[in-house]
Amino acid sequence: MSTGSLQFEITDLRGNPLNDMVTVALTPVSVNDAGSPMATPPTALAGTSIDVNGIQCFGAGTAYTVSVSANHFQTVPFVKIIHEGDNSADPVRLPVNPAKVVGLSTPAYDTLPAHLQEILTESQLIDYRPDPANNPTVFLQGKDLYNAMHPLQKACLLNIAKKASDVATTGNCFPGIGPIMRLDQDRFFAKADPALFTTTSQSSLFAPASDLLHTPLPFYNKHSSFKSKDPHGNIQLTFMVHSVTGDFAVDVDIDEAQGFGHVLELIRNIFQGLTNPYQVREVLILANSDFLLDPGYDFVFQGAESARA
Repeated sequence: MSTGSLQFEITDLRGNPLNDMVTVALTPVSVNDAGSPMATPPTALAGTSIDVNGIQCFGAGTAYTVSVSANHFQTVPFVKIIHEGDNSADPVRLPVNPAKVVGLSTPAYDTLPAHLQEILTESQLIDYRPDPANNPTVFLQGKDLYNAMHPLQKACLLNIAKKASDVATTGNCFPGIGPIMRLDQDRFFAKADPALFTTTSQSSLFAPASDLLHTPLPFYNKHSSFKSKDPHGNIQLTFMVHSVTGDFAVDVDIDEAQGFGHVLELIRNIFQGLTNPYQVREVLILANSDFLLDPGYDFVFQGAESARA
């Protein structure tokens, strides 16, 4: 029986080396293809190129499902027909496994976009962290608020700020968003300039959307909801109006995987329940080949082999 080798590139979604332990497993697509299952031992990948040798093949070639795994990333499979001799495959880009993220390396407060700093300065959110001294309730603003955020909240904030500032897909709707009233891991609620509703409702970049899954803040009534028309990483703006003052507020969230096909289906399916902002970051990076929607923070992983991606 003949053997072949397979060479390809493995990177994170930004195209950078994984700095991780990598395993490549091959399984014949059909028992009649005369191939043999095999897997490389976990290997600390130096650079981005990997070679798998000694792959059994027969005749015109044997079809294998090739599964690429790493400690901190999701497994990505593809099908490749292996011929005798050298074979190559397209580069494989691995999305992060959110369950392996233990922290973030984020931009310093003073380097954030000016409007995001304005939003944080004008926001007043309660500090819910345990206070053994039982001091009175503390409201956080600005840099203190940013630094005190849970990593999931901070990732959500940076994801939305980047997406809402994009001219091509949202018309840069970010300036119409005001102080944050509530910040979750999958969305935030903020005061809104009434003009934001007008421009969004008239924009060719947005379409009306269902608000059935969006619960308004106390004392606010639902008004309308719009979602950006781009097929991936859509931002949704769900407007509400205060029942007494008539002030506008907006619930802002991002769809993590609409329209991306197989690789992003992996991201969507790994978690149930609330949208995970770490996978939203991966969607935004994949959404634009020039990385114009990259929120600009890195993941930190646990362990001696800890790396950033």
